[in-house]
Amino acid sequence: MYESHSIYTMSGTMSNIKDWIGRSEPDYYMMFVKAWIPFNAWYMTNLYSEDDNRTSDRDIIYHIMTKGNQFRDRLLTLLGGTDEESLLFKEEIAKLSIALDKYPLPNAENQLSFSRVSIENNPNARKTGKKTTGKLTCISRFDEKLPRTEARWILEVLKTAGPQTLQIIKLHKCSDSELAQIPYYKAADDNLKQALRFCLNEINPDMHSSVKHPKCYATKIPSDSIVMSHSHHVYFINNTEYIARAVIRILYELRCKLFHGEIGPENDYQKIYEHAFNIQRTLNNAII
Repeated sequence: MYESHSIYTMSGTMSNIKDWIGRSEPDYYMMFVKAWIPFNAWYMTNLYSEDDNRTSDRDIIYHIMTKGNQFRDRLLTLLGGTDEESLLFKEEIAKLSIALDKYPLPNAENQLSFSRVSIENNPNARKTGKKTTGKLTCISRFDEKLPRTEARWILEVLKTAGPQTLQIIKLHKCSDSELAQIPYYKAADDNLKQALRFCLNEINPDMHSSVKHPKCYATKIPSDSIVMSHSHHVYFINNTEYIARAVIRILYELRCKLFHGEIGPENDYQKIYEHAFNIQRTLNNAII
């Protein structure tokens, strides 16, 4: 009886040990969310404005990216600093950049990266686009009258001479990856595919740019770069304004991918959110 009880207790103890070890690991998903909450409360309290048409998170985030405020100002100071805190902060950005490249999020085709980040608004966003290829013309438009639950991004393929509508494609998002799933697109030749993508991106609110230096990861430091990490050889363009915009935008996109359930709780993504949390936590000191 005593030996049986000892075996049962040991088995139960080993199970508990494994469970507690699992729980002892930091949950950077939740840590990032908790770091975002005070930031969210700060900007909704201080920067929300119906008069200036800043009522959505996206609009307010763009305002934070491009206008003077203590959050952005602190970020610019750290990017331009040479003290220990600034160097450690830039190292975190470098590690976030490396993690985003290593673990494509949400996927390789439409990857979030410092090589592909929206830092400027498109003046032709949600208007119309047009591209002619051979005997066909593609036209894009956004139907703002439709409810958000419906497909509002519309691509139309017409015969250039005529014109005669051959196909209408409706998308829920201004997304190359969603377009790629449409059977008509799959069957199209390369020229038509290119024209459809061009038209869609012409009215895309997000204009993607790269803040990485062309010689990022080179062993020799480029003369016209900002060193984000000496040890990892990560170099960004010599423009702290654009880098600051990229950091803010990527933090926001990471927030959206969590809140909208676009990604699963994979261990690899935890590494991305670890660095995002460290960056967000540091910048939150500016809003206290």
